[in-house]
Amino acid sequence: MNLLRIKRSWAFLPSVVGTVVILVVAVLAGTSLQNRSGAAPPLRLSAADASASPAPGLPTGGPVLSPAPGGSGSPAPSFEAVVTYEVTGDGKAKIQYNNEQFDRLEVAEATLPWRIAFPAEGPLMVVTAQRLDSDAGGIGCRIWRYETLNTVRSGSGPFARVGCVLTDD
Repeated sequence: MNLLRIKRSWAFLPSVVGTVVILVVAVLAGTSLQNRSGAAPPLRLSAADASASPAPGLPTGGPVLSPAPGGSGSPAPSFEAVVTYEVTGDGKAKIQYNNEQFDRLEVAEATLPWRIAFPAEGPLMVVTAQRLDSDAGGIGCRIWRYETLNTVRSGSGPFARVGCVLTDD
């Protein structure tokens, strides 16, 4: 009879172990999917990249949301850009970014190349973009701080995604 009582008191153990295993697998699968986002690994910037200025042909200043070079841009703002996001490529992309007030904003169908600048640096400056085309084109993102290139990422393929985060490097 004591053996039966012991078996009943440990009857919950298989369900607890099963739940823990399922949670661990779910976390590991989520991490694996995030690492397969198509974003290129971090790049080390050369001295030439670090001394370059934002892409020529794109409007300067901000905040500016602009289509391709030569498109109608806003007049130059009355501030020096502290942080500038650029998304390069061709076609259209869905772009999400944080502004200097940490608001998460989205442009559903931005025409590439695309650029926006901010007069101040926020607590977390991030831009992500996903191509809306199913062809094998490319997409890239860059973040500039005071006209110094800080972060560069690129990807290619159907519906490719990239993400850039401003770093303290």
